[in-house]
Amino acid sequence: MSKSSEAILPFGDFINMPVPPNKAYMEPLVVEQSITLISGPRGIGKTWLGLSVQYSITTGKPLGSWQVQNPAKCLYVEAETPIASLQDRLKRLCKDAPPDNLFHIYPAAYAHTLGIKTNLLNQKWRTGFADYLVEKDFEVVFLDNLASLTPGIDENIKKDWDSINQWLLNLRFSGISVVMFHHTGKGGDQRGTSAREDNIDNSILLSRVADHNPADGAKFRVEFTKCRNVCGPNLESMIMYLTEDENGVLCWAHGAVRGELRRAILRLFGEGLNQVDIAEQLGVHRSTVSRNRQQLIGDNLLTKKGEPTQSGLNWLAGG
Repeated sequence: MSKSSEAILPFGDFINMPVPPNKAYMEPLVVEQSITLISGPRGIGKTWLGLSVQYSITTGKPLGSWQVQNPAKCLYVEAETPIASLQDRLKRLCKDAPPDNLFHIYPAAYAHTLGIKTNLLNQKWRTGFADYLVEKDFEVVFLDNLASLTPGIDENIKKDWDSINQWLLNLRFSGISVVMFHHTGKGGDQRGTSAREDNIDNSILLSRVADHNPADGAKFRVEFTKCRNVCGPNLESMIMYLTEDENGVLCWAHGAVRGELRRAILRLFGEGLNQVDIAEQLGVHRSTVSRNRQQLIGDNLLTKKGEPTQSGLNWLAGG
């Protein structure tokens, strides 16, 4: 206990200990020493979002409604995408090349060609990787995704996650922020043990948008289901989707969830569905449909018989 006793401080000593405030990189998503988990179903666009977040943090460019407060040195660990596909995504996302001293990428597919097996369950790899992050002064590391980085783990057993959790905490205490990507299960929450969320600061859920056509590209609802020590409008749910600018470069647009939901409800009324069927199809409570129905009627977008007005049809068409 003699060594441990050195860490025991009286209240006055602790409260007056000089500690610099945590630096914000892209608040509330990524701040110094934060651990963030972003979960979503397969194919929804998690990697597109992750690469975009790193691009923004390294260039200082905003992403949707998220502003960059301080650019940071980042490393993106991509564990499943082929090299050519990863190159193509970055070329389509990066209008201006990010600084080489800030933007770094670890493609597991390339590491494999060098005889390196990328595996967070391997203590030797995990320790060596953490030492490298500290030695090279990385400030943010992205882990995409947990399923590919932890092959063979039983996702439902807390004990199997404990060693990785301790590794993440050690990164935090070393001043490194972590952003992890994970799949959701059938219930819509992050897949596996709930202990994965015990020590994280932010848990962000990506979910599919009603009536979205996958052929149109990445589009999803963003919802903060956990956020420590931060509040305000940046935590409000929103719709994010990839679009092209005038130069054909991919960029993110965003909008309010409320307008998207009202549009989906109006469209389904136009298709002849009743309130019960609409609630079931959109995965919302019947009262939500009823409340939006009254608002649509009040805004002259829907008749009392449940049919879109001409103004409603114009709104659905983007007018």
